[in-house]
Amino acid sequence: MVQLVVLREAQAVGTGVLVGMIVSGAHFVLERLGFEGFRVLEARGICRRFIPDCKRPLLQHPEGNLWTVFLPYVLLGTAIARCWYGDMATRMELMPQGLLPTFCFLWIGMVLHDTWFFLVHRLMHSVKILYRRIHQGHHENTAGVTALGTSTGEAADVGLCFVAFHFLVFLYLYRQPSWNLPTVAVYTFFEEVVNITGHCGYKTPLWLHALLTGGVGLTPWAATSKTHYIHHVDCRYNRALYFTWWDRLFETHTDRHPLIKEDLKRTSSFANLMNDLSRFWAANITSRLASVR
Repeated sequence: MVQLVVLREAQAVGTGVLVGMIVSGAHFVLERLGFEGFRVLEARGICRRFIPDCKRPLLQHPEGNLWTVFLPYVLLGTAIARCWYGDMATRMELMPQGLLPTFCFLWIGMVLHDTWFFLVHRLMHSVKILYRRIHQGHHENTAGVTALGTSTGEAADVGLCFVAFHFLVFLYLYRQPSWNLPTVAVYTFFEEVVNITGHCGYKTPLWLHALLTGGVGLTPWAATSKTHYIHHVDCRYNRALYFTWWDRLFETHTDRHPLIKEDLKRTSSFANLMNDLSRFWAANITSRLASVR
């Protein structure tokens, strides 16, 4: 009996390690491909950096990047394997669902995760000890960032912002009569891509933004690649990930920042326009007054 329990525990831990390796490896590859892809698009004039003269790190801590994702997903994989894996495996569907059900699952998942992410993220920035112990490392690179590649200490950050929510998703799926593996994979993929895009430092055209977000980015008040990037330039703003609803509600949203080159140009152009208009109306009024006299 004891040997059976030990064997079962060993299998659960082994499954957890396998899950951690798969997820961390996939993240590492996607992040690297993402940054290399943006550099190619920049060379072709499709994308451009918000702050052209900032550093361009790909992965400043490659080993830390792997461990950061690996550790919390080992815990999640072990918990799933210990408690519910066998039952869920029998109710798993492998055939892809239609486009509409998949998109609905993706959109609802991002809306719910955005709420979770905002609350946890806001808490980390509000409680100093949480920020120093868990989240500060993620902001060390400021304008030159990677999605999760700053230090091993971010494992708790990833665990709270992502893995904890994934555990809630798992509990929901566990209570369903069946669940679709390809749909869950699509959600996980686009969640990862949105996270990488928000840290890439590149302005993306609308068609590319729609493609990278699975169409969810076309939702009114959806976040863009610039939204979360501004948060790394100035952490007082834009603490959500997928949408701007919560930041607008809590008055922490902004879509421009003086450190970003295009915003300086926009501000300068607007100021010049207002100056030109004021000079025009001043001259017009002066000439009218002169004619009346």
